[in-house]
Amino acid sequence: MTGLSRSTLCGIFLCTTFCMAGGEALAQKVYWSDSSADTVTVGNADGSGAPNDLFEASDGVLSSSGIALDVPNNNVYWSNRGLNEIQVGNLDGSGSPTTLFDASDGIFAPDGIALDLKKSKMYWAEYHGVKIRVGNLDGSGSPTTLFDSSDGVLNPWGIALDLSGGKVYWAEHLASNIKVGNLDGSGSPTVLFDFTNGLSTSVFGVALDVAGDKIYWIGLAGIQVGNLDGSGSPTTLFDGSDGLQNPVGIALDFSPVVHTPPLMLPGASLRTLMLTALVLSLCAAISLQRRHKRRA
Repeated sequence: MTGLSRSTLCGIFLCTTFCMAGGEALAQKVYWSDSSADTVTVGNADGSGAPNDLFEASDGVLSSSGIALDVPNNNVYWSNRGLNEIQVGNLDGSGSPTTLFDASDGIFAPDGIALDLKKSKMYWAEYHGVKIRVGNLDGSGSPTTLFDSSDGVLNPWGIALDLSGGKVYWAEHLASNIKVGNLDGSGSPTVLFDFTNGLSTSVFGVALDVAGDKIYWIGLAGIQVGNLDGSGSPTTLFDGSDGLQNPVGIALDFSPVVHTPPLMLPGASLRTLMLTALVLSLCAAISLQRRHKRRA
């Protein structure tokens, strides 16, 4: 893969589609937004083939930033930072994208996007608008501001949802902190991590491991992880010494590791298989020794 500048890839999303009948993986794709190229792009997750621009400047894309997928409904959502818009298009790039919310809705420099498909809601962070907002996935109605500068919000970037816990988490870039608030906007947001308890400078993306009670974030200083409730101090997983230069987006994959059991013949025990393997190895060694003697 060539021609991709590390500093311009703002959003990334991995998609694995499975065959409903046998559980066999049919397609693994990675989708990303490129703020300098003004594109929403898809490629194979294994890096094979060439990436394909689904939507570009001629489709109204400008400084694309956050990205999120609604695979069941064949939709990809992204934020156009340069146009103060949030758009949606077909996953295969067919048709033209639709603008769901724009400056007329008070949007200003949207970045991270997260979806609640069950309730047909979309949440996003507005960097310059200094807001955490929510709107309908179909763009109907007007978006609601959950938290803004009056709640202490400052230049939010990445955003993630804990739907079961009713929480929204976000990373504040310039303030260099991680915050959490209620999904319905009630109460005041809480600072989980900042300079006082070990958070590194200038954070961007954020991702959750709700089952493990962990929150991960990425910034100029590297990748860190902390407790979901903000207790304790965060741990640095990777930093500049590992080759990180300007990391922005982050995503987690906690798929179970599948271990393939050894092949067992019908009625054969493990001891029998081990003895068989030993005998075959001895036979091979004897045969090799005889060949060497003949050549001598």
